[in-house]
Amino acid sequence: MARDPSYGVLVLCLFAVLTVVGIAERKLAPAERPPSRDRVGRHGSTTVGESRVLLRTGRPWTTGYRRGMKTSVPFLLVVLAASTAASAQTPAPTTPAPSTPVASAAVAKPVAPSRADQLVIDNSRASWEAYKTRNVAAMKALASPTFFSFTLGGPSTLAQDIETIAKLEIASYTIDEPKVTWAGKNVAILRYKNDLKGSFDGKAFKPVYANEVWFNEGGKWRIVSYTETPVVPTT
Repeated sequence: MARDPSYGVLVLCLFAVLTVVGIAERKLAPAERPPSRDRVGRHGSTTVGESRVLLRTGRPWTTGYRRGMKTSVPFLLVVLAASTAASAQTPAPTTPAPSTPVASAAVAKPVAPSRADQLVIDNSRASWEAYKTRNVAAMKALASPTFFSFTLGGPSTLAQDIETIAKLEIASYTIDEPKVTWAGKNVAILRYKNDLKGSFDGKAFKPVYANEVWFNEGGKWRIVSYTETPVVPTT
């Protein structure tokens, strides 16, 4: 247990009081002096009157001083012991434990797509590259003959896309946060966000949410439909 800082001051005060009491009692006690010559006997012994005083009291004159000291010292020691016990029981100041920083919640990492999902995503990227480079042969190889699209510019078929390919300018595209849903082992639905940059017939593209349907025809995946929804900017 930690002591109160005032404990040392209290001990010094009590020691000073004890010293003052001792000095005061000494001053109040009669000064010791040798007996006068007329009271000293022939052989240096005290006179009969002095002997009577000693016989009557049984103690010399210093008894009163000693009695006072015996009374004062125990009293002061009791006070000192009481103050020591009180200070020893004073609880030590508690220091608050350092706060432990709360660990931030772990950010869930996106799950890597499966091999089948990645195959669909790669086919979508190849289709965009075919349109970007105006590669008509690749466009036909990746799209179903019945392909149909609903873009922000309006509906279109594969034949119309090939016919108007000269008006298409694609600077860049993205396939952000792709997610594949399977409607059977041969049908896959791909959804993603596309920050499309470029233009068609002079009209600039805007970011869109894309939705594609892919169908496995005899072991070869082909896109069947494509739709766009504009991304609403947050304020």
